[in-house]
Amino acid sequence: MKSFFRIISGLFLLALMSACGGGGGSPGATGSKTILSTSANSTVTVAAGQSQTFTITGGVPNYLVTSSNISALTVTSTNANSSTAAQFTVTGISSGAATIKIVDNAGTIISIAVTVSGTTSTTLATSAAVNNNLAVGAAGVYRVTGGTPPWTVFSSNQSAAGVSISNNVITVTGKAVGSSTITVFDSLTQSASFAVQVASSGSLATAAPSSITVGSGNSTAPGYQIFGGSQVYAVASANTAIATASCTTPCTAFTVFGISPGTTNVQISDTAGASVQINVTVTGTASTPLYTTAPLAITMSVGTPTNYLIGGGTPNTTSPKYFAVSSNTSVLTASVDLTGILTISPLASGVATVTIKDAVGAALTPISVTVSGGTTNAMYTTAPASISLNINDTPSYLVSGGVPFIDSKVAQYQVVSSNASIAQVVSTPGSANFTVIGIASGSATLQINDSTGTKPITIKVTVGTTGVLFYTSAPGTLTIGAPLAGVTPTASVYALGGGTPPYNASSSDVTVATVVANPNSLQITGISPGTATVQIVDAAGTPLSTKVNVVATTSTTMAVSPSAVGNAYVGDVLTFRIDGGTPPYTVISNNPASVSIPTGTVSASGGTFTATMANINTGVIITVSDKNGAPVQVTIGTIAAKSASLTLSPSSFILGQTSPVATPAPVPLTLSGGNAPFQAFTDNPVVSVNDASTNLPVATFFTNRSLSVVTQSSVCTSKTAYTVNGVTINGAKITITVIDNLNNVTKSLMYVNCP
Repeated sequence: MKSFFRIISGLFLLALMSACGGGGGSPGATGSKTILSTSANSTVTVAAGQSQTFTITGGVPNYLVTSSNISALTVTSTNANSSTAAQFTVTGISSGAATIKIVDNAGTIISIAVTVSGTTSTTLATSAAVNNNLAVGAAGVYRVTGGTPPWTVFSSNQSAAGVSISNNVITVTGKAVGSSTITVFDSLTQSASFAVQVASSGSLATAAPSSITVGSGNSTAPGYQIFGGSQVYAVASANTAIATASCTTPCTAFTVFGISPGTTNVQISDTAGASVQINVTVTGTASTPLYTTAPLAITMSVGTPTNYLIGGGTPNTTSPKYFAVSSNTSVLTASVDLTGILTISPLASGVATVTIKDAVGAALTPISVTVSGGTTNAMYTTAPASISLNINDTPSYLVSGGVPFIDSKVAQYQVVSSNASIAQVVSTPGSANFTVIGIASGSATLQINDSTGTKPITIKVTVGTTGVLFYTSAPGTLTIGAPLAGVTPTASVYALGGGTPPYNASSSDVTVATVVANPNSLQITGISPGTATVQIVDAAGTPLSTKVNVVATTSTTMAVSPSAVGNAYVGDVLTFRIDGGTPPYTVISNNPASVSIPTGTVSASGGTFTATMANINTGVIITVSDKNGAPVQVTIGTIAAKSASLTLSPSSFILGQTSPVATPAPVPLTLSGGNAPFQAFTDNPVVSVNDASTNLPVATFFTNRSLSVVTQSSVCTSKTAYTVNGVTINGAKITITVIDNLNNVTKSLMYVNCP
């Protein structure tokens, strides 16, 4: 009997151990501590064309989520291997019902009944625009709606664009430069099509020289070819009173037509944001007589300057474009800028005349001006009553007449948008200009007021869409250098745009590389050697990715950037950075009367020092020595007197790169003179002009005069020999160009000495 009870007890104990997972059973089926569950209810309703996202917790990952009816409802899942971060998203396709099943690794099942509400679309359509741009190697993703599933897709030019479909998602892949029509068919007889232009892998360029001369009344026919870039181009003249520019249909070659003597420029741009500028000089006799928008009799009030336009005749090729002379400068002054804007500034009560002449002495009837307590000139603007623009477009306009604000801290006229989330207005203090920025699709109203606020001008603004696909200039695989010990990491900056803003970015390993997505740029910073994947997503969920290889930077040779300055101006304060060597460092000038060093000691690698250009001189040398006495010399070629015109300092300099993967340190630039706002350009896509206070690329129009030039390591991909102030280097030459509000131009030349 005792033996019997021992047998029964043993069997009971064995059963208990098996139930508790003992004996090495499958951990995948019995290892979960919590019950499989989801944030979704047992019944869910979703509208056709809409999506809902739910979480999955507990159970045993991985999870499998399926839909029983993909023509009515599709489902996608993320983080299916995580018991705490798994999610799934259901998307309604058309009216109907489906069952969502969630199955974990132990075989546990949760079923959810989903009803898709709304009227089933009977018209087959896609989310693609009529015309779409796509880079070689890039993919565009679009959704199918309506029709009768299943759907099939075809490309009219498989060599240019490949296409595939999964459920209701179309993926188009750019293969080679060219165009294709993508057509989707449903299971009955409906079809829908959209066009895809696959861009060139080459840079935007033109067969035109950098400067063109054309006679007044003549053209450059048969025109100059445009190639490279996105293959979809536009051309525009900066001053159509001097010259106009036209393009063939489709736009593959452009022609410049001379209108009147003078200088301007023609901009060639593509839908990827690249641009090329051609300088145009028009010679000959003016075909349009001299004229002005100013009336023959004007009444003005003291302290309220008014602007008018002068055109035609034979303008000067330098500022001022025309001559305007006041008969009594104690009553009023008259001036003309390079663009032909006449400004009459009343100073005291009285009467005076303004005489206008062109370059050959042709004159207009003198304008009689009475300065008193009021103005009879109605306020007006160069903006049309209705403006249509795309997202990111930035047209500028002028306001004149009325009674402007005279406080230099505010704009001369108040311009307010009824909806700044659709159309934003930027006005410059002390200026009569304003710029409209397209932010998002929709309509808004602009109201313009002078200081009296009694007779506002109303302008309707309609903002469309860009039609540009989500893109970044960062390559698919990127190699950057890790910072040296004790040196602050420097970010590599790439263009980011298109798609649906705002953008988000993440790194798969922030100990290797970090990433920040800005409205127009992507910043990737190497932290330590290794490999990480950077994922970028726009608001519509369109993904982009870049594989980042961070390699060790082994150079410890001391370097100063910039390593030489060709030209600077008296009063400039230049900033230099020291890397490598053995800190601390000492800094001395061989001529303190011409170049003074306020602080002669730098304590750490990556630190900076400043040098003040005190007097006119040539060949001044700054010597930097590290703790071991190793010297590096920086030569200041020429220090000249500062001009009141637009200048960029230093106007030429040499930048050294310490290794093929090292990112050169940013170089500060100072902008002087000229009239804000400004625009900045470089002729190399891996070099950008940044705002020194934020270290982000400057806006299309900006006012800050403290800038920095940021250069990526890939600037040394190709090398050319140059001689700069007697120094021979082997590397790259980059031109930085800044244009002010009056089209004055200044340039700075940067030479990169590559290893």
